[in-house]
Amino acid sequence: MEKPASMPHQDFTALTREQRRSLPDTRDGFINEKGHPTLVARYGQVNFKTPKHGKIHGLPTNENGKTFKTEQNALALRDSLVKMPEREGIRWFDNGGYQKGTKRGYDSVNLYDKDKRVIAIYKKQENGEYLFSTTCRLTPVEETHLYKSGGNYLTEAVLNNQKALTITDKNTNDLQ
Repeated sequence: MEKPASMPHQDFTALTREQRRSLPDTRDGFINEKGHPTLVARYGQVNFKTPKHGKIHGLPTNENGKTFKTEQNALALRDSLVKMPEREGIRWFDNGGYQKGTKRGYDSVNLYDKDKRVIAIYKKQENGEYLFSTTCRLTPVEETHLYKSGGNYLTEAVLNNQKALTITDKNTNDLQ
């Protein structure tokens, strides 16, 4: 990850790894669909997610099921994410969430490919931007909850462990 030319070295070194992955890069990808928020796939975050999540986007893997962390593979994953809205059957959840009702939860825009059962999650930032956070393939239980909750993605492990959820979330009955 390169330091932006306009950023003082001291400011760059003070950033967390996640903050560094969210810095603008010329290799960033953008989704600009009319009627939806603009989504940004920062290259740093896409590159970070490539080894674990490249396979679900059709990228080659090694014997352990991991995609090699190369620029070519990161760009291929970025392109798959950016082209998601062009595929048939994509569902937008403009007011979605990621793990909402847990300590890790946040507001997001989620794109869901119901045919491939693949979700792409874009975290809402304090400045109103939506930055790519993660992507994964949903289980049937996760998919059912995604639709019933209006777009809140929870893992099956969390759905099966009511203790992991906050009292507020338990009272909403959106988990049943």
